[in-house]
Amino acid sequence: MWRMLPSIHGSFDDVHPATGDLVTNPRRIDTCLFWLDARRIMDLCTCQETVMAAWTSQRLAAGEALRAALIVSASWALLACSSGPSGVVDASREGHLREQASTLFRDASFAPPEHPVDVADILRLDERMDSFVRHHLAASARQGEGPQALMDALQARGGLLVDYDASFTRNARETFAARQGNCLSLALMTGALAKRLGLPVQYQLVNTAPLWNHGRRYAFLVRHVNVRLDPGTGNVGVRGDLWSQRMASLTIDFVPPGSVRDGRVQVLSEEAVLAMYMNNRAAETMDEGKPDEAYAWARAAVWTDPTQASNYNTLAILLRQRGEMTAAREAWMAAQRLAPDDVSVLSNLAALLDAQGEHDGAVALRNRVAVLMPVQPFAALEAGLEALNRGDARTAVQAFRRQLSVNEDDAQTHFYLALAHCRLGEWVEAQQQLALAERDSLSASERLRFSGKLMALRAQASAR
Repeated sequence: MWRMLPSIHGSFDDVHPATGDLVTNPRRIDTCLFWLDARRIMDLCTCQETVMAAWTSQRLAAGEALRAALIVSASWALLACSSGPSGVVDASREGHLREQASTLFRDASFAPPEHPVDVADILRLDERMDSFVRHHLAASARQGEGPQALMDALQARGGLLVDYDASFTRNARETFAARQGNCLSLALMTGALAKRLGLPVQYQLVNTAPLWNHGRRYAFLVRHVNVRLDPGTGNVGVRGDLWSQRMASLTIDFVPPGSVRDGRVQVLSEEAVLAMYMNNRAAETMDEGKPDEAYAWARAAVWTDPTQASNYNTLAILLRQRGEMTAAREAWMAAQRLAPDDVSVLSNLAALLDAQGEHDGAVALRNRVAVLMPVQPFAALEAGLEALNRGDARTAVQAFRRQLSVNEDDAQTHFYLALAHCRLGEWVEAQQQLALAERDSLSASERLRFSGKLMALRAQASAR
């Protein structure tokens, strides 16, 4: 089982960048972009994610999974996402947007969640975290070494070393307890500990190449979040002057410097990051078939940050599923006003207009989507699955390889390619693809599943 170290990078004396790469498997870097937490394109979008289609094997076998999909946004990872959330928003405008958003809620159509959403709980420290700060970080912080101590802890085995795991988006306490999480989980845990140390925290949305992933029912567009610590003073005596002499800034990330698209970042407010987490949880629970729980998360995300189009997108999907067509339409239109070129919003709104008989409007939106996204993210994967279903394994191999040229780190595509090679009797190639599926898995359970399949295949190949 591979382990990914968080990458810590900063600028020393504001001149020479530190490019030390702390990642043991750099090829897995690109997949760190959020699940709901951050952990897909029809109607949902998480570090932000965008959800796309009901992703069931039956729908794929019928060749209709992607064509019938809706799109959702989430930060679980994620995780729409063409326009990111704004870092600074006029308070009066935000209040006006929140007032408008409140008219979209349809609480009577959903059962109340077993555990009500508590926004403050996302960054709340428990006794174990507070004890860790007191015993391992506070003394260094009083000497002006708080950021360095936190950095060291994030790298140390037995400290805060976090394995990448995108099975679901964890809050700060869950990430600390499990020592696992996606990029948003890592950012939340780091931010919570840094705030306890009195360090200024800056959350950042990183400009990356588009990355698509698929869950149980939806496809997600994943975006990436990290956290930056800057000089400052706080409640444990951090000496900003000493810190600034040693390092001007420190960015904590799963991704090493230079591996992102162009290095540009967009500063996020804490409210935006909390809303990303809640939108990710909405996307994740929706993907698990828990619409009532998902609605509670989506509602809280919209209320916490009414400036993010992805929050409205997720809410609208859930509203449509419950037959609240008017509210769903209004939510998508609100999202479109915030992000006119968000393909998930445009696609989902087009599907709703079609269902309501407004075909001309739907066609106009789909034409716009075709310009913004000329190549469907899973077109080759779908073609490969259709070829497998009709028994044409050779064509399937070619299609899956085209899909991997778009996203070479997709574990599921490697698995399907291994299956196609098996049907052709190409055992060596099948083992290679299963090994890549294991390497590129987004969670420990997925790695274990592919590892078991690989061992079984090797035993079968040896017996031949």
